[in-house]
Amino acid sequence: MRVIYLLMVYAHVLAACLLIGGSLFMLFNVSVMGAHAEVRSAAPTVAPWLAARFKKIRWHSIAVLMVTGFYALWQRGLSPLALAGADAWKGAWGHTLACKLVVFAVVLGVMAYVDYVVSPALGRAMAGGDAAQAGVVRAKMNRLIKINSTLGLVLVGLGVLLVRGI
Repeated sequence: MRVIYLLMVYAHVLAACLLIGGSLFMLFNVSVMGAHAEVRSAAPTVAPWLAARFKKIRWHSIAVLMVTGFYALWQRGLSPLALAGADAWKGAWGHTLACKLVVFAVVLGVMAYVDYVVSPALGRAMAGGDAAQAGVVRAKMNRLIKINSTLGLVLVGLGVLLVRGI
């Protein structure tokens, strides 16, 4: 059972690294392609392609994080029924877990908004040649990705607190 738990932890950490690292890559490279003259002509083709590929990776990473996260809670004696009770949320550990789950929900919401609202709007603006609108949407997307990347790092910190037993 210990080997399975260690593999689960490995998968959880790897998925978190992939999600945060990929988000930072998208922020610092792909989302700013249209703003740089040397790659501007490729941006309408390359940026949406990379974004679509990372979107699949990102949502698969979220699925891995959810499965492995609930498995870790189960290994600590917190079944879904136990989470429904008030005792699971008592004390510093319970408050930290609640905080982590709330931040995770916010990250999911922002990610869905970027994927299904903002990113398509940027694609339409870039395809239509509307540089001004593309700039506005790109700036909005960059802000949201910065927020989510920061929240991802907060989640890592909360995870460390939970594992180290605050």
